[in-house]
Amino acid sequence: MLKQLSLDLGSIAESAIERSLSDVDSEPKIRSLFRFLNRTVENSKGGVGTYSPGGKKAIYFRFSYRDGKRMKHKHIPGGNIYSQLAFKRAREIQGMTEADISTHEILNKINSFR
Repeated sequence: MLKQLSLDLGSIAESAIERSLSDVDSEPKIRSLFRFLNRTVENSKGGVGTYSPGGKKAIYFRFSYRDGKRMKHKHIPGGNIYSQLAFKRAREIQGMTEADISTHEILNKINSFR
């Protein structure tokens, strides 16, 4: 009886997750969900992503990394994502991340771009 009860609860939980994921239709909800699912990652080296400050149409590159439990971001100078300079710098930072370079060295490199 107890074993069957736990299986029933598991199927209820799975169907609730499927329903809640199918109801997620906006970008902020999806981002929030991924933040929740990935918040236990402590040793992440970070990565290059894009952002749009203040809801503007322009999109820029940034380096995102963890400082303890907090997620921090550093703008990669060079213009918007359509700029060749910004794209080159973002690829360089992504390569440093993949090569397991320390976050401190990556931040120093980004600061040297200015």
